[in-house]
Formats: sequence, structure tokens, C-alpha cells
Amino acid sequence: MEWLFLRRLYRQLDDQVLLTLGLVYILGNIALWIYGGRVKIFRPPSLLASPIAIGDYTFPLYRLALIAIGVVAFIGLWLLIERTRIGAIIRAGMDNREMATGLGVNYPLACSAVFTLGAFVGGFAGSLATPVIGVVFTMSLDILLYALIVVVVGGPGSVLGTLVGALIIGVIDAFGKALIQDFAMFTMYIVLIIMLLVKPAGILGRKQV
Repeated sequence: MEWLFLRRLYRQLDDQVLLTLGLVYILGNIALWIYGGRVKIFRPPSLLASPIAIGDYTFPLYRLALIAIGVVAFIGLWLLIERTRIGAIIRAGMDNREMATGLGVNYPLACSAVFTLGAFVGGFAGSLATPVIGVVFTMSLDILLYALIVVVVGGPGSVLGTLVGALIIGVIDAFGKALIQDFAMFTMYIVLIIMLLVKPAGILGRKQV
């Protein structure tokens, strides 16, 4: 997908969105054709199936494990991007593709590697989410909306910004559903609109050259 399509559309964000959204619909309908439209529910591993009591509250152990896995994944990605030579190449290409290429960086290979890593992380996260939200052919669209808002709020090109954006959107969405059920679906969009008006680059977004 990256080699055939996206490589020809770098720096063309609108075209990338249209292309990838179209591919999401195509792949989703292929999944519908093969597996059907019913939601499939998977149970968590037996070791994580029981709840755990913390004070006066009880929490599903699997969800706490998801939080721990998320923290480990964040630390690993942050170290990769901010503390390794590979991360320096990725950041250099994001800031100035022409300069990075002139210094001998194989930019197409770096783009393919980043796309592959992102696809792996997305697939891995989706598999972990199956005991929580189930599996259905439209699940990618629901998650894609959250991911898009998180990246815009946190700032494209920043792993730490993504974490900050995820925490902000997650807390606002959770409190919205608990306190103002009739307007909960609008809370994320309100935050998105405010961020686009006040700081389009996001909270910790990298400036593009």
C-alpha cells in the first residue's frame, strides 16, 4: 500500500486522506464479504479474565493490563524516535525531506519502515481491543475517528503529543458520556474545533518545513 500508493502522495495530505479512507472502505467490505456482519466477541486470556479490587472499586484486570501495555508501547516508541539513530533519520525526514536525502538518507526506505511499524502497532492494538469492543467490519472507522482527533489535538509527528492528546480526549469523552449523555458525542468535536482554531499544529506538534 505504501509502495504503490502513498509514496506518490507525500506532502499531499488531502489526497492521502481520501486514498486511505477509500482503502478502509474497500478492506472493510472485503471483511464483510468473508466473515459476515455480526459482531464477534472474544474472551480475554484466563489469567486476565477476573476483576481486581482497588479500594472500594472493582476494575477488570484485562483493562488494567491494556493500560500497562500502552505505557510500555509509548516508552518504546518514544525511545525509538527520540533516542536512536533511526529516530533521528525519521525526524530529519519529517522536518526537511530534501536535506535528509541530500545527506545520504534513504528516505523512501525510511518511509516504508515507518509505515510498516505503524501498521504493526495498529494491528497489534486492534487485536488487544477485541475482548473489549469485539470485532466487526466497521470497527476501523470508529477507531480511526478517535485516532484522527487524538493526533490533531496532540500534534502530528510527536509521540509525546499523541499521549497528551489521547489522555485529553479520553478523559473528556469519558466524563462527557457519564455527565452529559445527550451531548457526549459532541465533546470530542468541540475540542477538535477549538484546537484547530487556537493551535492548528497541535499541543506538541512538529513544524513542517
